[in-house]
Amino acid sequence: MCGVFGLFGAYPSDFVDRAMAISDAALFHRGPDSGASIRLGRASLLSRRLAIVDRSSAGDQPMHSPDARHWIAYNGMLYNHAALRSALKAHWTFRGGSDTEVVLASLCCWGVEALDRFEGMFALLWWDDLAGKLVAAVDHLGIKPLLYRQDREGRLCCSSELGPIVDLHPDTGIDYDALGTYLATGLLDHSDRTLLGETRQLRRGQILEWTHGGLAVRGARQLRARSLGAALGRDVNYERLVERELAASVSRHLDGDVPVGIALSSGVDSNLLCRLVRQIRPDQQMQAITHCYPDSPYDEGVRLLGFSDSHAESLVRVDISPGTVESRLPQLTSRTLEPVGGLGVLASSETYRTAGERGLRVMLTGEGADELFGGYAYYAQSAVAASTEFSEPQVRAPDGTALAGPPLVDGFTFAPIPPELVDDVELQSLPSPLRRAMWADLVALKLPKLLRFQDRMSMFHSVEARAPFLDLPLVRMSFALPDEELVAGGVTKVMLRRLLRTLGGPRVPPKKFHVSSPQREWIKGSLGDWIVGLSRESRLVELGVVDGGRFQRALAEYRDSADLGNSFFAWQFAAMEIWLRAVESRRADARRRPR
Repeated sequence: MCGVFGLFGAYPSDFVDRAMAISDAALFHRGPDSGASIRLGRASLLSRRLAIVDRSSAGDQPMHSPDARHWIAYNGMLYNHAALRSALKAHWTFRGGSDTEVVLASLCCWGVEALDRFEGMFALLWWDDLAGKLVAAVDHLGIKPLLYRQDREGRLCCSSELGPIVDLHPDTGIDYDALGTYLATGLLDHSDRTLLGETRQLRRGQILEWTHGGLAVRGARQLRARSLGAALGRDVNYERLVERELAASVSRHLDGDVPVGIALSSGVDSNLLCRLVRQIRPDQQMQAITHCYPDSPYDEGVRLLGFSDSHAESLVRVDISPGTVESRLPQLTSRTLEPVGGLGVLASSETYRTAGERGLRVMLTGEGADELFGGYAYYAQSAVAASTEFSEPQVRAPDGTALAGPPLVDGFTFAPIPPELVDDVELQSLPSPLRRAMWADLVALKLPKLLRFQDRMSMFHSVEARAPFLDLPLVRMSFALPDEELVAGGVTKVMLRRLLRTLGGPRVPPKKFHVSSPQREWIKGSLGDWIVGLSRESRLVELGVVDGGRFQRALAEYRDSADLGNSFFAWQFAAMEIWLRAVESRRADARRRPR
């Protein structure tokens, strides 16, 4: 797992030198084990390496082919690298055991079609020095990020994070359409737009090709709605099928030359992963880490201790308090230049921080299980179950509550950015309203945003987060399951709950804890005082985006009410206020640097 950066085009030599030094420092947290850069005429590549598979120098990057024609900077983990290595042995002499070399060999031998053979999470920059051509690509769900910015001269800058792009282009402004869309609807990462102007992101399965003559981005490959849901045949034991595919995925996600831990909660997903790890590696005790909210009903540590199958012997608690938010949120935002989506997201960052401090480089997570196996409460609601047509996409909390942001200034106008789903024909190819709702969450409304949060929170602490539920074969198989294996009788995750019981796991309540943090209570308390302070000298207010008076009144009314209600508007204001200040500070620092 790494951080990658690249410049392509006729950049001045001194700009390239400065860019390599700046991006190396800005991406260091993504790969503290080694780093290097290379200049190749119209291309310059940089990599920061977090060594997981083959930790020797044979896996260092940027990596090149024996004839030095092909170069790669790669961020990710290819779970089928062993199988591809076997297929390539007749055509390639391998120097080491890294999956990076398998990626390079595959591209050199099979061309861009090799991407369809890859099963894993990745973002890559592949440079053909003879042809003067870049191919950039991300995995089937965009688990790993790749951002890019093309200037008026046609030159291209690519990066794993926004920081280096702002450092080198301090004139980069705010995309107020994206900002307004997020504040008004909660939609983020639902298109190729980012919160910064002129800066785009590759979405799931996309391929970018650049030459001196121009740039083109191709649409999604591998995972298409119309190719999903193929019949599994008659008399299929669905539970056995899911167990086999999930166990295979977990086994592949344990691959590597470093210890692996797990982000554990009291829910079905992570406990199911724990059972499968014990089944696959019975002699290995996996370190489990959970974030906890002491003295509250949301304390996952207390819930876990109440299970008959306790993880107490290997469980590490990470206690979160309102003070954690006030101290960590500005630091985290200023380094990643990304808004933090909620208290749970910040708490996950503390989980990864603790993992890094304890020497863990890889953590398993349950991301994707909700979208693929029917985990959200609104999947079971009558409006979804009885509907015959797919309704207008909207972002909702896990319990189905519509998310409302802070009040915007009446004169603030923006063009809402619609979610990039698929065309109507593609969407209607899915067999049911439930499946269409799940597909929308998977590719636009929920999962892309969650994956971005996961990537930034984990890599900030030099930890690789792996999501076994998002393994490509398992994703395809999940869409072939009947609806009643997902949601039935008002119960979500029917299949996963049954499988957990079969494997002897702890009994998880049939109703999911859809509210998992004391964010609402804290905003009514001391955290609310902090947000009030942010609103008194707010850049969002000064720029005419948020109506400061209305926001303060709404916050006061919320804090005075007995109803916990929806605190999203208050958290969102605080997160975006801190993000805006961080961006402006980063741009100011960049302008002060010698040029």
